[in-house]
Amino acid sequence: MGDRISTISGFAQQEELFVGTLTVKEYLMIQAKLRINGSTESREAKVTEVLHQLKLWKCRDSRIGVIGEKKGISGGEARRLTFACEMLSNPSLLFADEPTTGLDSFMAENVIQILRGIAKTGRTIICTIHQPSSQLYQMFHRVIYLANGQTAFQGTPPESISFFERCGHRVPDEYNPSEWIIYKLAIQPGLESQSLTRIEHIIEEYERSEHRKKVVQCLEDPGSEKSRPEPMHKANVFTQLWALLTRCALDVWRAPQLTVAKIVQKVLFGLFIGLLYLRTEYTPSGIHNINGALFFLVGEYIYSTSYAIMMFLNNEFSLVAREYHDGLYNLWV
Repeated sequence: MGDRISTISGFAQQEELFVGTLTVKEYLMIQAKLRINGSTESREAKVTEVLHQLKLWKCRDSRIGVIGEKKGISGGEARRLTFACEMLSNPSLLFADEPTTGLDSFMAENVIQILRGIAKTGRTIICTIHQPSSQLYQMFHRVIYLANGQTAFQGTPPESISFFERCGHRVPDEYNPSEWIIYKLAIQPGLESQSLTRIEHIIEEYERSEHRKKVVQCLEDPGSEKSRPEPMHKANVFTQLWALLTRCALDVWRAPQLTVAKIVQKVLFGLFIGLLYLRTEYTPSGIHNINGALFFLVGEYIYSTSYAIMMFLNNEFSLVAREYHDGLYNLWV
């Protein structure tokens, strides 16, 4: 695959990073400008399609908010918004890093159900997940268990239960199948040698199983590339720059407290310096006073700019760094 993997795939990370002052639709429209090259009408159509597909239409005009600071959309909606951003570029392959972490059982089931709906459109969804419930476990089409850097099993959830039963590790009726299998594939403290022997036996059984043969057969016949969704082309540099300026302007407009504080600070500082050096004469001593005023002015601008950079690093740098590494725009933009 090489570099082509980035053009056909999307990666929905576990941590949600958004601009909390924007609404869901506004944020997606800006993401569409960064990710899609086309007319405004085509971007709006794609955003509308994704809003319906991810069941975000009802909250499209709601502010995203910031967890612990500003009330906004729910955790499940925020997780779906993460998927929506990646779906704008029409990826054939979507990676989801622990999509159910931090969600209650209802929200987790809702998120997985939506991912199943996306998979029905011809896309491959790959998730990492820890301790899924029994009901959630059965919703996955296929599961892969890894142990010691090797594949211990790959197949459907019901097949995993029967496979481990054939290996001598029957899942008790009162146990969650996924938790029981993970327990059997874990190295238990104080029983390292027995655990390694058990894991090696399971891996050897899988290597000889029909499940392994099916995987090898699928790798030898990957299918036609024409059946994969066509990826979108990224927008040009000027469109990306305009999108970032729009996002910044909306964020500043809807958070006026900081802007008002800066204006008041500049006015008060200007009045202070102006009154302090009022009617300074152009004499040798007066010139020294003017130099002092210039020093205060330069120092104030330097410190205020430094504080602004510190605020940016604290609030927005993580989002910008993620978008840059995702290839949404160049560094100079």
